[in-house]
Formats: sequence, structure tokens, C-alpha cells
Amino acid sequence: MVIAKSRVAPLKKLTLPRLELMAALTGARLANFVQQALKQRYDSVTVTLWTDSEIVLHWLHSGKPLKPFIANRVREIKESYPTTHWNHCPTKSNPADLLTRGISAQQFHTSTLWQHGPEWLSQPSLWPSWNYRRITI
Repeated sequence: MVIAKSRVAPLKKLTLPRLELMAALTGARLANFVQQALKQRYDSVTVTLWTDSEIVLHWLHSGKPLKPFIANRVREIKESYPTTHWNHCPTKSNPADLLTRGISAQQFHTSTLWQHGPEWLSQPSLWPSWNYRRITI
């Protein structure tokens, strides 16, 4: 782990998809910060961003007009990292969701998912795939 950040949900109620979008924006900002810091020392730093929110991935791939709140954040995310840098992490493989599943402190402490991440993470050929399907209404 290089860096981490968390935020408390704002007092103004946001929908879960909007909170997920804010998490993606925080992740993009952190990744950009780390990439800039490492760029001086390492020639090529590859960045891959992960989200378990398919709604956020749809927003990032969408060509349709989005509401201003969403559009502004999607624009900032895409300016830092194009959609090709974003992947889908299945919820059951997401270490960040462990505590939302009601596990005990002991289970959390001994969790290999929390300590090392999903088994497939270090092998790009095993990464889960997510195919964007344009939704037309």
C-alpha cells in the first residue's frame, strides 16, 4: 500500500451511486498524486483503477448528457485517467467492502483479502472483465 484516504459521507444526503462516484473521484485524485510523485523516480508507472460500481463505470463510458453533479466529476476523472484505465472489481473481491458485510473483528484481522487483495490482482491475465453495453432507452 502506498497511500490511502477515506471520507465520511456528507451531511447532505447523496445517493449510493453518487457516493460511489465521489469515491472514484477520490481514487483518481490519489492515483494522480502518487503517479506524479513516482514519475521522478520511475520512468513508467502504470495506473489501473478499480471500482465495484457498475453505475460509475457506465457514467464513465457514457456519451449521453449527464446531470451537472455527475458530469463535472466524470469529466475530472476522465481528464486524469481515460476509461481504459478503469476496471470492475466484483463486490465479493473488494477488500474495501469487507466491513459492510458484517464480519467480526477477528475475521477482518485474519482476512487474506484485506491483507493481500484479491488473488487475481497480481496476474493481469486473470483480471475480471467488464463489458460496457450501451443502454438505449
